[in-house]
This record gives sequence, C-alpha cells and structure tokens, in this order.
Amino acid sequence: MSVRGWRGHRHPSGLEATVLQLSAEPLDTVTPWIPTDFTPQEYEASIPKLRAQLNRLGRAPSSLEICSHLALIVDNDKSRAHELAAKIASDFGEKPEEFEGYALVGDPSSIAERIAQYTALGVRHHVLSTFLTESKNTLLPHASPLLRRGYAKCVILN
Repeated sequence: MSVRGWRGHRHPSGLEATVLQLSAEPLDTVTPWIPTDFTPQEYEASIPKLRAQLNRLGRAPSSLEICSHLALIVDNDKSRAHELAAKIASDFGEKPEEFEGYALVGDPSSIAERIAQYTALGVRHHVLSTFLTESKNTLLPHASPLLRRGYAKCVILN
C-alpha cells in the first residue's frame, strides 16, 4: 500500500471533501485523515460516517488512517496547566471549557488518559502542538507505556 498526503479539516463539509478526495485515490492507498481540534465526541460522530462512505466507495476502513491534531498544555501541577489553558483560550477568543474540550490539558498522567480516550475511538496517530510550562519531556515518560504498546503514535510540535 502507498500513503498519500494528509487530509484534514475543521468544518463539517470537510468530511465530504475528504471522502471525495479518497474516491479519486487508488484502492491500495492509505490516506491519513487529521481533523484539527476535534473533541472525542466529534470523532465518535464522524468516524462511523466516514467508514460508511468508504464502504459505499468499495474501500476498506483501513484505507483511512485516523489521526488527531490537538493542543497540548502539560504541567506536573494540574492547576498551572488549567490556568495556562484559560489564558490561551482567552487569546483565541474561546471559553476555557470549550478549549479544554479538544485540547489535552493537565498533568502527564491525565494527558495519557486523554490520549487513551482518543485511541479507543480509533485515532492511531497524534500531532500535538505544545504549550509546555515545564520540561519538553514531561509528557513522554507518562505516555510511553501507551506508545510502547502500539496504542498511539505521537509527534510533538513546539
């Protein structure tokens, strides 16, 4: 199988565009789908729709590699992580609870739990944009059991 360019979107019509683009790809192509800032609920609603459309096109569900692109705010002190998330949300013109719906916010163990939640929905790769308040390596020791077991693959962007 070959892998083509990544497909992503935030708007619901982007789901249709992803399927349209997939319909033009050779059947042996794996296409990564990376919607930006999706909550677990949005993945839960979108993945079955995508799989149904793939089936209609005669494509295997495995022809779509489901990914995430999420903000990462991690600190060993959860309250500091949530304070930073509230500031970032304000900078984006959002309410903190909206931002924390799709961002990974908290201490390393709570971040690992959230990654596991996305992984359980079928997300296999995570692109995480960081807003780190401590070491760049704070998350990795806590997420490494997930990574070692093959539940998820992460790329962390600064």
